[in-house]
Amino acid sequence: EMCIRDRGDYIVKADGQEVLGQIGEYEGRKWMYVVASLAEGEAIQYSVSRGRPARGKSLVSLKSSGDIHELSNGRFAVKIPAKASGGRILSPILAVRGSNGRWVGSGFWQTRRTLKKFTTEVLGTGPVFAKMRLTYEFEGNAGLNDNVPAFATVDITVYPDQQHAVIEESHEMDRGDYWEFDCASGWNARRAICVTHGKMPAHGGRAIPAPTLLRVDQTRMGDTLVNLQPRWTQAFDEGWLFVCHDDRNAVGAIPCRAARWHWPHNNLIEVKVKPSADYAGLRCPTWKGRRYWFLVGGTRDQWDEQTAKQYVTRHAFVPLDKLLHDYILDWPGLE
Repeated sequence: EMCIRDRGDYIVKADGQEVLGQIGEYEGRKWMYVVASLAEGEAIQYSVSRGRPARGKSLVSLKSSGDIHELSNGRFAVKIPAKASGGRILSPILAVRGSNGRWVGSGFWQTRRTLKKFTTEVLGTGPVFAKMRLTYEFEGNAGLNDNVPAFATVDITVYPDQQHAVIEESHEMDRGDYWEFDCASGWNARRAICVTHGKMPAHGGRAIPAPTLLRVDQTRMGDTLVNLQPRWTQAFDEGWLFVCHDDRNAVGAIPCRAARWHWPHNNLIEVKVKPSADYAGLRCPTWKGRRYWFLVGGTRDQWDEQTAKQYVTRHAFVPLDKLLHDYILDWPGLE
């Protein structure tokens, strides 16, 4: 990414060769986004100049059809609502498409508040990323002093060659409000992979086995398999990975970027199951705060614990944009 001061057409070159570029915003500043992969010790020299770029093939797409927007990179896709549907409050995520090529999943809202206004905003259409912002405005005020208009905002981004969508949320509503996405809806997922932050109870004893099925009473939390949250504790009830699967394909969630979470313990993603053993709900509380996570899909083997760790390291711990924005990489006097 390179800082851009104003709008217009730009030509981006990497080591003298024109490459795809797209202007995006990060913390109030405009940046030029590019796609790059660097080996250890490798360097790429970029330049940005005014001009009309060559027409290259976009690495992502954002398509609209009726009441639906579809964000895709060819490997992973997500459907989101384009407008309100009568008196219904539509889930931010309507369905996902992963490695099996099928649209699966369904969602809903749980709140006593009346939706006053629902809007969508296009923040990126390619060629480097596709991004939408959904804003729900509810009747009445919320907040500690009841002086903030009740709202929930959800940003959804798809980047090239990744098996996930980035979900960034902020909200101020009521205790007990949430939206929920059933990852198992529309297909035969009946099994689970759950990876927790800790495996031993505080008082010692045997390790706590992780749930492997979409059944109730596998944990002390009854209908909750795991609470997803970046690593704030060693709790064996809380974890960093959940997917449901049918032994071939998988859909689920990874919480990440702990600094992007406000009121983290009030924003745990609760993984809910039912006695029917065919439900895998990602329950996303919207009482207060912020949350950042990946909605993931792909083959089941991609989400084994060790393989998933490599994926999270690459895309959440040390992606190039995070290293650029959030780390001090140059220190005077040191090499």
